Amino acid sequence: MQEPYISVVVACYNKRAVIGECIRAVLSQNYRNYELIVVDDGSTDGSIETVKKFNSGQMKIIQTEHQGVSAAKNTGIKHSKGNIVLFLDGDCILDGDGLKELSKSFSNPKIGCVGGKLLAINGQSLIAKTVELIQNGVERKWPFGANVAYRREVLEKTGGFDERMEAGEDVDLFLRAVKLGFGYVFNPKLKAKTLNPSALTGFFRQRLRWGSGFVNLYEKHRDVLTFKVKRCFLLTAALIFSPFLMLLDWRFIWLFLVMFAVNFLRFIPLSIRLYRNNSGSILSAFLAVPFLKIVNAIAYLLSLIYLKILEFAGKRHRLEPFSCQLEKSLDMKPPLKTR
Repeated sequence: MQEPYISVVVACYNKRAVIGECIRAVLSQNYRNYELIVVDDGSTDGSIETVKKFNSGQMKIIQTEHQGVSAAKNTGIKHSKGNIVLFLDGDCILDGDGLKELSKSFSNPKIGCVGGKLLAINGQSLIAKTVELIQNGVERKWPFGANVAYRREVLEKTGGFDERMEAGEDVDLFLRAVKLGFGYVFNPKLKAKTLNPSALTGFFRQRLRWGSGFVNLYEKHRDVLTFKVKRCFLLTAALIFSPFLMLLDWRFIWLFLVMFAVNFLRFIPLSIRLYRNNSGSILSAFLAVPFLKIVNAIAYLLSLIYLKILEFAGKRHRLEPFSCQLEKSLDMKPPLKTR
């Protein structure tokens, strides 16, 4: 049986530290029926100079002005030829058996999307390792956007990534694909390593960006705002605003302490599950996990508040729900064409 032709699309914006290893890992795959397309999205840190050092007949380099990750990925799709398109971030290093594992997952014609595992390059950092533990220790509702592949038919019917979204575009595409009837499978053997935030400030900035992506995601897919998410936002809001009551009366400090304890303790069942299922340390599982989950929730809520303020000020418009876009995406939106 002939191996499927796979297009690997790497979107790169200021990833000089890892982009060389990312490319080298793809070119060293024990799988030959593939092409590598690197789209440099107007990097300013010298990433393109590193990319140009590689010389391979299986590799294309495309340079564009900075337009955002969604536009960069769509550019890669337009220049790709494979029936399967794997998307890697520019700071991801694919495992040597990655493409071979990917081809196995797509042997089922009903599968339109395959997600892989994402580990930390910098796992020696407590924060980076804890992020890896959280992301891989529970069953995921959707794949990692940094290591995910789609059948070309999916990309053509969905129209690719929504270029209005700077974050959450990967989940949006996945949800649209599933709602159009395409199957999904997670393959833990499709592994890649990435640079996770190693400092609390970097983690918080990342989650602020992801939080804005979640707001956009909710506007297009209302079903992502589950009861569990609503409860999380409510408890987080109580935690954030309880200190302001102390300005009125310092005795309200008890409310802040109670809300912090409630928010911390509600993640302990997750900590126990992660500790049992993984080889993580007690420090990471029972202290770092709840703490980072609280910081994550705070960042998401602050992003929501900020975008709502922009909306009320008339400086931002909501995205149209996907249920309203369904007919347009199937009948009116032209498919992404290849070259």
